[in-house]
Amino acid sequence: MQNNLSFCLVVPTQDQIKTLYELLNQRKYDISNFTKISINEHESFVKSKPYRTWYIVYKSNREIGSFYLSTANTIGINLIDSINIQTIESIIKYVKKNYKPLPEIKSFRAGKFSINVSPNNELLKKVIEELGFKSVQISYFLDKK
Repeated sequence: MQNNLSFCLVVPTQDQIKTLYELLNQRKYDISNFTKISINEHESFVKSKPYRTWYIVYKSNREIGSFYLSTANTIGINLIDSINIQTIESIIKYVKKNYKPLPEIKSFRAGKFSINVSPNNELLKKVIEELGFKSVQISYFLDKK
């Protein structure tokens, strides 16, 4: 892969579960996981195979994050560093080369891929916009903090 990137499919193995847990705990931006969970809770989550597919991202043989595809055709990109146009573009190209969006189901999923981004992750938003993609939705939780 360009940029010394490689992607490893989450099977999951015990090493992958541990790596994903470490990455989760280093994450700066969250969309749905706001509370710290135990390694056992995390292991149960990973083993439940919650995503259509899930990969660990390596740069020069070092874990820098992960990405997944959901059954709703969303791509979740979680990088602890290396958020730059080349890395994001490589992930998107990999997904588009190896996967097709699941067919559209009105009011449930679009027939194309989309990327969910935390509103606080300005760098990822900027990179995605630099790649020419446009924002189509803003979501809000209805509970107040």
